[in-house]
Amino acid sequence: MDPSWSQRSVLICFFRIFARMKKKSEMTHKEAVRTALELLGGKAHLKQIYPVAIKLIGDNTHSVDIRATIRRELNSSPMDFKATPDAEGWWELISYQEEVRNLKEIIEQLVAIPKTNDFMRDFLKEVMNVYKHDRMKVDLLRIVLRNLDYEDEALVLDAWIGEKEDAVKNALLKIAEKANGKGQIGLLTISDKEIKQAILNLLSAKDENDELIFKNKKQWWAVYRVLATYCNYPLQRTAFVTKMNNLELGDIDEKRKYTYDSLCAAPKEVPYLATSKPDTWDAMKDKSDNYMQQYVVADFLMQELGIKS
Repeated sequence: MDPSWSQRSVLICFFRIFARMKKKSEMTHKEAVRTALELLGGKAHLKQIYPVAIKLIGDNTHSVDIRATIRRELNSSPMDFKATPDAEGWWELISYQEEVRNLKEIIEQLVAIPKTNDFMRDFLKEVMNVYKHDRMKVDLLRIVLRNLDYEDEALVLDAWIGEKEDAVKNALLKIAEKANGKGQIGLLTISDKEIKQAILNLLSAKDENDELIFKNKKQWWAVYRVLATYCNYPLQRTAFVTKMNNLELGDIDEKRKYTYDSLCAAPKEVPYLATSKPDTWDAMKDKSDNYMQQYVVADFLMQELGIKS
């Protein structure tokens, strides 16, 4: 019978021990505990820490109760270890949360890598801009696109070379719908001018109590999520802030002025929204005031842009 997942984890852990272990005579109790936590992923229960640390310590101890020694090291080194809040018996390295943050940043960067459809739309736009005065020069490009089975993209160039502007628009819309998965509006059907006006309307919109619905800078995260999800605006937050600057939306009161830091801070307050599309936020809006603030901004903007009726 194959070993269970927990058994395999223990086996893997011990293989790592033998690969990384110092000479026993060189490893202190504190180093053994730290190394054990590192091998266990930065966070583990005492039941997991004990056997790994004991193996690392080996004969380098005269303690009657080695487990008590391990607990003492954990409790007496606040710069290295801390008890995990609301999880009895769990300990983690002080650096663990930093590693988690770094991992989240890496994931964000991976998510920001353009999908094929996104790249092809940007590519076609650039081609049509560069060769707008000599359209026949792109004839070879459409042949290449067809050879690579990008028929929809080749049709865009067919229409563009023939100066059939309506056909170009329809062909681009088809690609945008394919990228969004369900025919939702994409960047190519909404101009920057229209998006800017929708945001300006949002910034001045008020609720039934005559109060602004856009109250603080963290609500820019809802704008970011709507535009990145449905309008093909940049997924990278630094690029999004640059895009907002290009739209000349910087003349806003200090309390609501968008910043990279506010974009990063907001999802920590509304973690459930961070992994879902804005058109599904209605189901989570009542979780807290932070959720409601993000929801009302996203809902208003989607209606302004025609994403939601």
